[in-house]
Amino acid sequence: MLKALKGNAGTNGAAGAQGPAGPQGPAGPGGSGKEGAAGNEGPAGKEGPPGKNGKDGKEGSPWTAGGTLPSGKTEKGVWNIYGTAATANQHFGTSASFVIPLAAEPAPHFIRADGKESFYNTVTKEEEERTQPACPGLAVEPAATPGNLCVYDAREENTLKNLGSFGAPQFLVPVLCRTTEGFPNCFQGRVTLFGFGIDTWAAKAEEITVSGTWAVTAE
Repeated sequence: MLKALKGNAGTNGAAGAQGPAGPQGPAGPGGSGKEGAAGNEGPAGKEGPPGKNGKDGKEGSPWTAGGTLPSGKTEKGVWNIYGTAATANQHFGTSASFVIPLAAEPAPHFIRADGKESFYNTVTKEEEERTQPACPGLAVEPAATPGNLCVYDAREENTLKNLGSFGAPQFLVPVLCRTTEGFPNCFQGRVTLFGFGIDTWAAKAEEITVSGTWAVTAE
């Protein structure tokens, strides 16, 4: 009876909606591979073309080592004499060196604090003063024209002011030392290519102070 009631299979129904995604599964075995060995260094590249010449640099100063002061150039410095005289007429002296030597010896001039140059007139046998155009500066601003050395007096205490009495500060040169006049304390040094010496004598037995500046300009 039941067998008689069984009919044929019906047609497939419509597809249902898609279900939600399932959870992510565990990572599989494996991983990144090992780093390979470094390759051999490649051959050197070809040499490139030479670059353009650079601009000339500025002139160095002071000039070439071992050279001489160029014509028209000036050097400046200071000088001083200090000491205590035991007796009147005691001799004192000092010297100064040029940083760069000269090619020719300069003509020396000593300019007093009043701006005048004292000198001994060999004709009149008297001390005189004159304006020295070769030394247009002052102790605070020393200057010299080409071929001249100008030493400026800024301070002078307890020195003989008269050149005929051994002398005020003066260069160690025969024309000022007047060796023919028989002054035994007048030494025979002179201005050189490398510097100069200067002498003075104490007026009395006490401290002596003489100081100033100098300028030399190459011929």
